[in-house]
Amino acid sequence: MNDLITITNEIKNITIHLNHGEIFFTNGDTFSVVYENMPAEDFEIKEEGNNLSIQDKRKGNIRLFGKKYDYSPVIRITVPTQHTFDKISLATGASEIHAETLTSHSLSLKMGAGEFHVKECNVSDQASIESGAGEVHVGTGHIHNLNISSGAGEIHIQAAITGNSYITAGVGEIHLQLLGNPDDYSATISKGIGRLCVSGFTSGNGMSYGTGPNHIKVTGGVGEIHVDFPEI
Repeated sequence: MNDLITITNEIKNITIHLNHGEIFFTNGDTFSVVYENMPAEDFEIKEEGNNLSIQDKRKGNIRLFGKKYDYSPVIRITVPTQHTFDKISLATGASEIHAETLTSHSLSLKMGAGEFHVKECNVSDQASIESGAGEVHVGTGHIHNLNISSGAGEIHIQAAITGNSYITAGVGEIHLQLLGNPDDYSATISKGIGRLCVSGFTSGNGMSYGTGPNHIKVTGGVGEIHVDFPEI
């Protein structure tokens, strides 16, 4: 059964906490939320002024004192095309997040295990992504002051990244496709065990690149690091 919530105000701040399940952001004409498999006793959905909050009150998806959460919630959020949020805050346990376009001044994602896929991501102030285990994929966009920390998994970012950014992975792969003029970037890259390749040049150790104003520090523990500039 699907339930539809029509949003009455222009939402500027959205906060979602989901222990496990799926979240979809799609483009449309007006704000709306459709949710599936979300019993009222386990979730709280509130619209207050320009704020939308969706909170998961479950303790987890395991059997606890005879109760088992054996359903998988789905949240589908329609966002007007060209809309800009002030802040997007997402916290998930084991979940998948899929988005056509996310545009916000601030983005905060805390993901225990799962996947984050966004076709276009635009963040003007600061973006923070913390992933315990999983995958992060950004297809295109412009992200200012990006901070990513991943315990285990893969990071695939294709975007213009400006300001001062930090990307750290414990075990896994980092793939960066940096859009824009390569002369606008500078990078400091270090790694433990694995292969490092920057614009076709391979190094067994760390590497520094460029003197541009947009600096990226990349740190990898075990795994490969690839940094490329598609516009070269």
